[in-house]
Amino acid sequence: MKKLIKWFFRILFALIGLIIIAIIIIPMLFKDEMLVMVKDEINKNVNAKVEFADFKLSLLKSFPDLNLGLYEMSVTGLDKFEGDTLMYFKSFNVQVDLVSAFKKDVMVKGIVLDNPFINGIVLADSSANWDIAVPSQALPDTALVPEPETEIADTASEPLPYRLELKKFQIKDANIFYTDNTSGMEAKLKDFDFLLKGDFGMDYSDLSINTSIEDIMVKMAGIRYLNKAHFGFDATIGADLENMIFTFKDNVLALNAIELGFDGKVEMPNDDIVVDVNFNTKKTSFKSLLSMVPAIYMQGFEELKTAGNLALKGDIKGIYNETQMPLVNLQLLVENAMFQYPDLPKAVENVNIDLVVFYDGVVNDNTKVDLNKFHVEVAQNPFDIMMHLRTPFSDPYIKATLDGHIILKTLADVVPMEDSNIDGEITADVDIAGNLSTIENEKYDEFNAKGMLQLKNFLFESPDLPAAVKIIETTFNFTPQYLELKNFDAEVGQSDFNLKGKIENYVAYALSDGTLKGDFKFKSKNINANEFLSESGETAAPETEVKEEPEVATVDTTSAMGVFEVPGNIDFILNSELNHIIYDKMDITNLTGVFVIKDKKVMMNNLNMNLLDGKLGIDGEYNTQNIEAPSVTMSLDIEKMEIESALNSFSMLEKMAPILKNCKGKISLKFDFTSLLDSAMSPVLNSIDGYGKLHSESIQV
Repeated sequence: MKKLIKWFFRILFALIGLIIIAIIIIPMLFKDEMLVMVKDEINKNVNAKVEFADFKLSLLKSFPDLNLGLYEMSVTGLDKFEGDTLMYFKSFNVQVDLVSAFKKDVMVKGIVLDNPFINGIVLADSSANWDIAVPSQALPDTALVPEPETEIADTASEPLPYRLELKKFQIKDANIFYTDNTSGMEAKLKDFDFLLKGDFGMDYSDLSINTSIEDIMVKMAGIRYLNKAHFGFDATIGADLENMIFTFKDNVLALNAIELGFDGKVEMPNDDIVVDVNFNTKKTSFKSLLSMVPAIYMQGFEELKTAGNLALKGDIKGIYNETQMPLVNLQLLVENAMFQYPDLPKAVENVNIDLVVFYDGVVNDNTKVDLNKFHVEVAQNPFDIMMHLRTPFSDPYIKATLDGHIILKTLADVVPMEDSNIDGEITADVDIAGNLSTIENEKYDEFNAKGMLQLKNFLFESPDLPAAVKIIETTFNFTPQYLELKNFDAEVGQSDFNLKGKIENYVAYALSDGTLKGDFKFKSKNINANEFLSESGETAAPETEVKEEPEVATVDTTSAMGVFEVPGNIDFILNSELNHIIYDKMDITNLTGVFVIKDKKVMMNNLNMNLLDGKLGIDGEYNTQNIEAPSVTMSLDIEKMEIESALNSFSMLEKMAPILKNCKGKISLKFDFTSLLDSAMSPVLNSIDGYGKLHSESIQV
């Protein structure tokens, strides 16, 4: 009996030892073969640089399954996107069924991405950094001829075939950035977590989805539509994987405090996606809608006092494919709502909103927007907006009214202003009705546009601004032909600005991305540009918000580094008379000339000024038609300029002609040149092409 027990334990220990040895050795047996598969799948048809620091196989991490891990993996761009990181993650783990690995038919059961950083960039020429797939090339005719039967293909180096039967897909702590230079859109998702559980190997499975994003920022044309918004989506979806039908069960989608419930289904029988989904608000308090206003959501939102009812509902029905979209209905109704901060004396009251939106994805022109009512009283200052939009794609028809009067100083009684101060009055009385075609065909008598929008005695002070902003008066008068800027008088610190003129084509600009045309007279007694510059003398750089961005990740978009892209749908003429300008070390007087902003260019025509004890005449242009390589073309006519003053003001002169630092006297110069500009708006020296004539008087070396 004792011998039997001894033999039993010996066999048990031997089995345990074999298991331990197997756990250590089996990954090593498959590592080379799996490495071939991983490298082949990653680099196949990819026009990018893909790197990873380590590759590991383990049975301990997901026993009894095999775990394949890639660590510190990055995908960086080439050509236009040289050095830009498209993707990076700390680790990428794939869980593989061990038995399938022996059969050389790899079954993937789980995928986990840890700390991914994804950075999508679209340049001004519409090229995207994620377009890294190498175009497929047709095989030569000889490839269609079968090999002789006696020839045996060498498959030793071929990657293992694989199939997906996922039970888990997870993304942990992701940061996703998107920059589109064609539309001026920027979006950031920070601390993004996603967990999908289910059995994709079954014909039917309940899929569990848990998603959260802690910080969302969406900005378009310089306006932040979302800032530090929170998103969540928890759902259970019945998945008929054989027929590709997905049915919504218990689910909640939340954006800040707004929670929407969904029911319905999505079918994907072929290339079409058939959608039949209804949604409505889980919470019916007005406070949930207020959470969508960044300024309110980020300042004492939890303590906010609110009242009123909210109804938000809609549906999405129809087919999505390459030629059509589903139909979308959306209804928002707010009745007798108010909100008030507990520490402030006044409230925003009588908030009433009635909005109905219908989008026809089949016949787009049937789309309708009806803002039947938008009424709000800010500290007893009423404001009303009404708008109806029809046939928005073929010939937009708009009917809108704007009516209200707000004393801005009362905003401090309603919304926390922190260290800021605001004052002034806004008066609006605008009525617009008609089709875009009547404007385009110059049938102005068939288009109604009248009224006035005025801002008087405006003052805004904030620690975020270098100086107080004062607008003594600005008045816009509406007519069918043009928008008249009757007067614009403003002061910013030591600088003053006066602008008068007309803006044409404003209806087409608003409804169909037409070109906005303007003709202005611009005058100023004094402009101190140094007040708007940082201490280093350069405009303040935008804040970098990348959380724990890996060292390999670089976000290098030209527009983000300081190059100003001139809008393509602006056609402005500014006839300028500026008496005095201070810029860095330069003191400029009596500047006259014409600035033309058109076709993504700023042109200077017959620009003359007194500068550096001499005179300077300029004709030229700043061109951003190729935002990746902006350029400047100048024709300079300098008369009797002091050399020493010029060197103190233009550091580039010393680089181009070092001998000048030992010279005194006056020079006259006629010089034509072209140059590309770098990301700091400085000339690229090796791109300068110029010629001219230099004349001097009483030069001392």
